[in-house]
Amino acid sequence: MKLHHIMVCASAVTGSQFSVMRVGARFGILAPVLFLLVGCGGGEDVPPTFPTQGKLTVNGEPAKGAVVSLHPVAGNFDRRGSRPVAHVKADGSFTFTTFGSDDGVPAGDYKVAIVWPMRPGAMEPSPDRLLNRYANPKESPLEVTIKEGENQLAAFELDDVKVREESDSKEMTPEDRLYK
Repeated sequence: MKLHHIMVCASAVTGSQFSVMRVGARFGILAPVLFLLVGCGGGEDVPPTFPTQGKLTVNGEPAKGAVVSLHPVAGNFDRRGSRPVAHVKADGSFTFTTFGSDDGVPAGDYKVAIVWPMRPGAMEPSPDRLLNRYANPKESPLEVTIKEGENQLAAFELDDVKVREESDSKEMTPEDRLYK
């Protein structure tokens, strides 16, 4: 953002560019930064979100550390391509975040992708314990509809699923790096 834009925004708040320059001279760069933080620039419009929770089990056990993401069927709902995402807790429950912590999900139809890393939270890539079966939203059989208001999703109960165990592979294969 250019200084001229800051001055114009600041003058709209204070009524004069001269007073903004005086304040800027006294407080250095702090004054223009303060005006930016106060909201002189326009933010991107984002759709409203609705609280959304669910539960994930694999072969009857909570899938602690799995990541559940939602992909809008109708395309992106913002320019950034934001995706609702949730991290599965020890009891299998999860709460979605889209724009801010646990804010929920915009209403609409979604394909569901699930990845269950061998080492959740690891800095390096980790193989998917679900063997990428649900990693690609285009191929995942899971779908949900989010409605306005509170949403408690039906539990995702993935039964009779082959799961990669730690002893199965210490190294990532090319298939682990890409969707099938």
